[in-house]
Amino acid sequence: MTALRSPFLHFLLLGGLLFAAKLAWWQPVPDMRQTLRVPAYELQLALKDFFAQKGRPASPSERRAIFETLIDQRILLDYAVGLGLHRQPITLERLAKVVGFIKPEGGRDSVTQDDLEEAIRLGLHRSDLVMRRMLIDGAKRIIRAVVLVREPESAMLEEHLRDHPEEFRRPRRTRLTQLLVNELKHGARTEARARALLQKVSAVPTSEATTLGDKVFVDTELPAMIDKDLERMFGAAFVSDLDAAPVGEWYGPIRSHFGLHIVFVHERIPAHVPPLAEIETQVRAQLLQTLADDWLRLRLAQLREAYDIVDPEGLPCSDC
Repeated sequence: MTALRSPFLHFLLLGGLLFAAKLAWWQPVPDMRQTLRVPAYELQLALKDFFAQKGRPASPSERRAIFETLIDQRILLDYAVGLGLHRQPITLERLAKVVGFIKPEGGRDSVTQDDLEEAIRLGLHRSDLVMRRMLIDGAKRIIRAVVLVREPESAMLEEHLRDHPEEFRRPRRTRLTQLLVNELKHGARTEARARALLQKVSAVPTSEATTLGDKVFVDTELPAMIDKDLERMFGAAFVSDLDAAPVGEWYGPIRSHFGLHIVFVHERIPAHVPPLAEIETQVRAQLLQTLADDWLRLRLAQLREAYDIVDPEGLPCSDC
């Protein structure tokens, strides 16, 4: 969902974000325009990290995306400092550790309030990577919280579920009983014993048949399980061959890494998207996360308007 899709605009009109816009201390904007320039070394470091992860240089579009991310981080850092997050106890504790490490006499206990103020004046809270990350994450949380504390209407939940069914689709499940003929135990006679077992169990009640197979490390009677779990238990070939088994009849043999199985499929529950009433909590959580991400992007775009952004080549970035 993009920022301009109808659920987000609907939410905006509900007043969630309009209400937040009135909270001036949550929305600090510089009084005058500032020039924002990403240092060349910072961009080069980010490009080196990209190369280390991908094993190749960044393409022009990827380089631009990295630059945009660095710009967003610097704007969020300014935002966090504008809120005073650098003076919160947890961030001051980090700053005190850094100052204590670099002081000649050293040690966290030797750091005074004057030392912390001097460190802030020198911009140490902006240059320490750990503290930068703490401040940027804190800014994101505060911006996104404007949305996360709101309660979306039922119509928005229904629309989100309708627009994203695959994200809530539950895979098919199969409930079955399996009887094993252990290949390690029976060797060349395994297949013959399996076919004889199929004839035998077909002539007795299902409840009596469950004791006729060889012992194995998995249960004879299995609850409704998704294909992935069955595959992890018996192997991909077993799950593939299981598709041919009819419901309500003994069928086999089907091979697994244990040997050959005779199976009784009790029911197959097809893949489906549950009704909203059944998954409302999950839909609400995902919708709010999506809206919070949209609002973060919009808020960053708004904050960017207070800056004259300079691109890595030193030219004004008119389309940033």
